[in-house]
Amino acid sequence: MLLAAIDTCSDDLWPDSINGDWPIWQHILHVTYFYDMWMRTPEIPFTPPAFVDIDAAQLDAPGDPVDRALLRAYLVDIHARTINLLSGLDDDAITGDIEINGESKPLLDTAIGQIRHLMYHAGCISSLLRRATGAPLPWIGYHKPI
Repeated sequence: MLLAAIDTCSDDLWPDSINGDWPIWQHILHVTYFYDMWMRTPEIPFTPPAFVDIDAAQLDAPGDPVDRALLRAYLVDIHARTINLLSGLDDDAITGDIEINGESKPLLDTAIGQIRHLMYHAGCISSLLRRATGAPLPWIGYHKPI
């Protein structure tokens, strides 16, 4: 859904706030940043790319718009790393507690939390697009890429 948002958002809407909400690029950066931060095991360090403005990614402050190709590449990379991580784990590893970012919980719970987080922001983006253009974010169905 986030890739659809990157592809759907017009150049004139990409950099700007819509009705006082965060810009679409910032919603996508926020989700991708936290996807990167949480979807890992303790031995995998969290090092966001140099282009990431941490305050903007955490929605603590506005920031300069991120180039959509750069944001797309970041999202695709994190998604591929997450699929690789999860597909390499057995049931015990995915359901056993691990400590990430000072929290101890199963990686499966973290993954479900990230899905909820992504879908919340996909809904926000869809609403912003609908208000600005009359058309919502296209729905990405089952068995389709991110």
